[in-house]
Amino acid sequence: MRERAVYRRITERLITAQADGVEYYTARGFAGLTPRLTYVPVDALWGCRAEFIELRDRPAVTRLWFPRSLRKGEQAHFASEIIDENVAEERFWVDVDVDHHGIAPGELHRDGVVPVSGLAIRVRFEDGFIPEKIWWYAELNERERYDPPPLGDLHYVDIVENDANHTFVGLACQPREHYGLAFKWPET
Repeated sequence: MRERAVYRRITERLITAQADGVEYYTARGFAGLTPRLTYVPVDALWGCRAEFIELRDRPAVTRLWFPRSLRKGEQAHFASEIIDENVAEERFWVDVDVDHHGIAPGELHRDGVVPVSGLAIRVRFEDGFIPEKIWWYAELNERERYDPPPLGDLHYVDIVENDANHTFVGLACQPREHYGLAFKWPET
């Protein structure tokens, strides 16, 4: 994050083809807050190449093309990045909108530190811009994300050296649902 705004997002994916002939993953990069979301191009980092697609009556998308077409059951491992130097809107959460078949339950290795499956979200905060509270949420609507859980609740996440992270262990992330980290900023 830059101050209280999300300006860079790196996404690493391991996907499994659900049919033969899967050639790309469709990525949507948005910045700002509803209803003023704007499209931000998605760049390929590794394991894919990016193609920007403008659509006439829908928001633009980026296709992240795999080195070769996948057959049913085959996997692709790739990474992409979104950078928006112009965004300045204060954010109160970092969110994943599951817009595909879902995400397998999370699993950790190395004494519960390294995620090896599922959805893991990490946020790096800038010095001087650290939330006073941060918690994870699953399957909440936008209004519900603003409400922190009761003190002592297991949804709270620690901030260690400006980083907060959570892996959704044992929880399969369902299509059409939202999962993320929410924050309460100190009063200024």
